[in-house]
Amino acid sequence: MSNQYLNELLRRIDSETMSMGEWLCRNTMLRGQPFSFDRYPFQRRIADDMHMNMDVIKPSQIGLSEIQIRKTLGFIARHRGTTAIFTMPNEKMFKRISTTRIKPLVEEEKVFNLETRNGEKPTRSMGLYQVGTSFMFVTGATEGDATSISADAVF
Repeated sequence: MSNQYLNELLRRIDSETMSMGEWLCRNTMLRGQPFSFDRYPFQRRIADDMHMNMDVIKPSQIGLSEIQIRKTLGFIARHRGTTAIFTMPNEKMFKRISTTRIKPLVEEEKVFNLETRNGEKPTRSMGLYQVGTSFMFVTGATEGDATSISADAVF
């Protein structure tokens, strides 16, 4: 017989002690399969690096946008009541990435839909995604795009 409260407690303890990369692999899917770093092993170090300042030189088509999207969502899911800003180089890219990459991931993954305030539907729009009591703002990278947004992290 399974105790749902004990299972939830154990899930939360595991979630708090594991690295971000391990958390992403255990809690998210990619193309119907559990997410992994098998294709691009170097991504794990980027996902696990939670230093305040991290710089990565990004060539095209290495999956770094995917890692940063998942890392940002993982950050707000694991740290309740936080706000993160996820920036893209320009408005065109922000709209495309938000619509085709972020929205499907947030809507389809159970881990990003576990809790809401008082059973309310979470806030979800092109520029704002709510996960539990946390928020992810998605913007372009101009100074005006992020003006007046208080944030705990910027990705």
